Amino acid sequence: GQDDDQWLRLSSGKIKRIASSDKGKAFVNSHFYYEDLGSRNIDEYDYKLLGEGKAVGEDCYKVEAIKKEGTKVYDKLILYVRKSDYFVARIDFYQKGKLHKYLENYEIKKVNDILTPFNTVMALADGKGKTELKIEKLEYNKQIQDSAFNKEALR
Repeated sequence: GQDDDQWLRLSSGKIKRIASSDKGKAFVNSHFYYEDLGSRNIDEYDYKLLGEGKAVGEDCYKVEAIKKEGTKVYDKLILYVRKSDYFVARIDFYQKGKLHKYLENYEIKKVNDILTPFNTVMALADGKGKTELKIEKLEYNKQIQDSAFNKEALR
C-alpha cells in the first residue's frame, strides 16, 4: 500500500514529518506507535481463523493477521473479533515472535451507526506500562475543508 503522509505539531510548535522508518517508534511518549495510528488496508494482510476465545469479557473469534509485504513493525497480529457484531475487542501485537503489547477497546457505542470505542487501552505485555485513550466527543461525516489537511494548518 501507499505510505501515509503523517505530520505532527509538537508542543514546541515545531512541525515534524513522521517518516516510514519512524512507524515503529512511540507516539509522543505513549505506548502507541505511529504505525498503530495510521490507516490499515485489510487487503494488505493474510488471515487465518485460530479458533475462539474471550477478550474484555466478550466471546470472540481469534484471527491471526500477517502483513503480506512492505514495512512491518509487527510479525503478526492476533485479533479478537466479537461474535455479537464482529467488532475488534482486542489486538495482540507480536514482535520477534513474542507478545509485545496489546490493545483493548471498551465503552463501545454506536455513533451514526458506526461502532466506536470511547476508551482504548494499549498496554505492554510485561505489565510495565500502558496508555489509555479516551474520547469525550466525536463527530463522523463532518464537512472539513481540504485545506485543513496540510502542514500550514498545523501552525
